[in-house]
Amino acid sequence: MSLFTRRHRVEQLAALGDVTGLGETLVDAAREGGARADELCAAASALVDLGEDGISTLVEVILTDPEHVHFGRIEDETFHRAAGPHAVGLLSDALLHHPDTDVRLAACGMLRRLDTPLADAAFAAAVTDPDPHVRLAAGRGLADHGDRRGLRALLEWVAHSDDPGPALAGLAHLGDARIVPLLEQLRSSSRTPSIARAIDRTITELKSVRTGPPDPVARLQRVRDRLRSIEVVDRLEDRGTGPGTELARQQIPAICDNIDQAVVALRTGETAEGRPIGRTQIGLGLAALVEDVSGSRFDRLMATVLAPRGVRAMHDEVVELDLVATDLQERARPSSGVAG
Repeated sequence: MSLFTRRHRVEQLAALGDVTGLGETLVDAAREGGARADELCAAASALVDLGEDGISTLVEVILTDPEHVHFGRIEDETFHRAAGPHAVGLLSDALLHHPDTDVRLAACGMLRRLDTPLADAAFAAAVTDPDPHVRLAAGRGLADHGDRRGLRALLEWVAHSDDPGPALAGLAHLGDARIVPLLEQLRSSSRTPSIARAIDRTITELKSVRTGPPDPVARLQRVRDRLRSIEVVDRLEDRGTGPGTELARQQIPAICDNIDQAVVALRTGETAEGRPIGRTQIGLGLAALVEDVSGSRFDRLMATVLAPRGVRAMHDEVVELDLVATDLQERARPSSGVAG
């Protein structure tokens, strides 16, 4: 069958919405390798275009044969288009619960290719996976988004692996000079000169990074992204019904909306209504939000829609939100004392 004929068949299957046929085409094309790479990419792209059913088929096909190298030929853009709550939910479930290490590793790799912070809650949970390769992949997934929660997994890999390169790449991507003393300790105890040199290159790279004071906008955006990720990864499938459950379901979107308003206010110096607002007022508003979403009563409410891990993770993000609120109020205060 010619390339033109095969591509035409993919187009026909897509027009019919035949996710089963496209899934079979994907498998067949992968088995034949590079000779049918274009067809492989076309079938994967068509599945994503068909929405949740197509994305489910794409994920299922790849995770059924996670070691098949030719699936790696699927274009990044295809995965980026699939990067929504549905794909993240399916892959997170495989990463956190599948008994097969190869499947967990493949799921982690696909989550990284989605390139969305919605996956970060899954990565954060997977850095304690029993397998070090999964821990490494999850740590790199967090590092992709500048998230330090995978730091221990990355340092562990550098300490014990004969190939520290992947972990060092993740550490370099974090761009955090506070990591340097930890790497210097590992360099002093490295098993071979080549490993020591690799660590030294990363130390040099991190030392060259210039960092200023923490940016409250970036911190707020990270809290927002983590909360959205918790909502996707740690939600309970059977939420039940009733006013309490509905109220709990509304909490994370409402918190994220408040955070977005604070971000806009920090950038513009104005409220949504166009009134001037300073950092102290923004900090006070965030502190009031923290008070509303803190405490055991709120935790019990969220336990109706989130798994226990998600409730704990949400608590951590509320603590971070409180720290940002405090910093905004403190930085806005004029310094006291006599100039010398």
